This record gives sequence, structure tokens and C-alpha cells, in this order.
Amino acid sequence: MSGPRLRVAATAHSVAGAAHIRQMRPCQDAHRVEPTGEGVAVAVSVADGHGSSPNAAEGAIFAVQTATRTLADLHAALGPGAAPRAYRGQIEDGVGRRLVLAWQDKVQRHGSIEGIKRTPGDPDLELTRRYGTTLAAALAMPDVVACLALGDGATLWVSPEDEVLRPLGVDAHAFADQTSSLCTAGAWRDLRVTAWTPPDEGGLLLMMSDGYVNSYADDAALDAVARDYARLVRARGVEAVGAALHGFLRQVSTRGCGDDVSLALIHFAPPEEPR
Repeated sequence: MSGPRLRVAATAHSVAGAAHIRQMRPCQDAHRVEPTGEGVAVAVSVADGHGSSPNAAEGAIFAVQTATRTLADLHAALGPGAAPRAYRGQIEDGVGRRLVLAWQDKVQRHGSIEGIKRTPGDPDLELTRRYGTTLAAALAMPDVVACLALGDGATLWVSPEDEVLRPLGVDAHAFADQTSSLCTAGAWRDLRVTAWTPPDEGGLLLMMSDGYVNSYADDAALDAVARDYARLVRARGVEAVGAALHGFLRQVSTRGCGDDVSLALIHFAPPEEPR
């Protein structure tokens, strides 16, 4: 019996922004990598807590925990062989809403434990705003990649020919410092979702927080960085690149906008490439 046509490997990292370090503020980004399906698939997420939210660091951690667990459960429910449209349909038709509600439940339980006072009017909504965060997540399998995003940041796909695509587009609500967020009412309606079958030659999926994106002048500069990562991963493999991410991301923040920075890399490797 032949094995999968592609091998999937992932890494992710977050660093406190250079400006946050100078101001002695904690990192409000988070990331998580969760293997699933006996190691054949992986769920990956990054989150960027809002600087204006007092509990943004906790909100980002809850977001990546909830997203990876939700996607791993979806993989277990659909089983091997499900088509991309099945994953996209499930996320759009209910899984996305359950993800948002599960995050809100974590926030409310944490707020109760910490004794955070709720304000009159809509106390649940006011509490969740204290934990505001964006989210990007992906479920990667040899035959399917399913992605979702809420808010700013970027999700990029680098093809075997080094073409850079943005499969989720951009957040329609992003303007200046405003963005879609897990803390808004009905946040699942703003989720951007897609799924596709990666080509036999593989490819690289990158998920970046807003701090990474804003450290580059324009899309062309960011595309060049994505191609560089793709070439590096093809040559050295995800594990070796992952070991160097802390230094890479510190340089990005120091030379760029100074914000917290997160990056996730998911490599779809043909058998002959290092994973």
C-alpha cells in the first residue's frame, strides 16, 4: 500500500515586539501546532491580541487553543478522503460558529475566575472585548488544506513555481487600527474560509500576524519574504527553519514596526524533498 502523495510538517513561533519590550509590555500574540490523525495531519493557528484589550494575551492563547482543537475534531469527524468542499462547508455551516462560541466560553470562565467586573448593558460583550484578538488557522492534510481567518494579518500560499497567492483575501472590515475580531457579536459571520487540494509538487502555507505584515512596505516586499521562506524550507526542511524563527522574527520586529510578530509555516513536501 502506497503512502500519502505529500508529507505535511509545520512550525510556528511568536515574539514580543521590540516596542513592547522597551515598554515592558507582554507579548499579546500566540501560536499553536497540534498534530492530528496519527501525525498525518496538523492543525495550526496564530492569534494577535488587540493592544487596546487589557486581557489580549489571554484572549490570543484561548484563540489558538480553541482553533486547533476545533479543527482537529473536524478532521476526526470527517475522516480520511473528505473533499475540500466538505471541510469548507462544515466550517461555514456551523464549525466556525462553534469555534467562536467556544472561545467566548473560555473568556467568560476566565473572567469569572479572575473576578473581572462586568459593565451594565451587555456584560458578556463588554467582557469579551477585554480579550479581543484576531485569528488565522489551518488544517493541513496530504490531500486537503482548509484555512480560516478573522481579522487582519495575512495568509499566503507559495506554489512550486514561487507564485504567491492570498487564498483568503483581506479583511473587508480592516481600516487603520480597526479589524474584525473574535470579541465582536456574531464574529463567525466575518470568518473568511477556503479549502483546496495542494498540487502534487507541494507548496508552502504561511500565516502571519499583523505585526509581521506591517513590518514591510507593501505586498511585493512581503511576497519576496514568502518566496525566501519557501526556498529555505525546500532546502533545509521545516524543523531546521523552525529552530531559526526566533532570531528571524526578532529582526523583523526590530527593523519593522516594533509590534509583536507571529509566523506559522506549513510545508507540503513531495517524498524527495526534506520535510
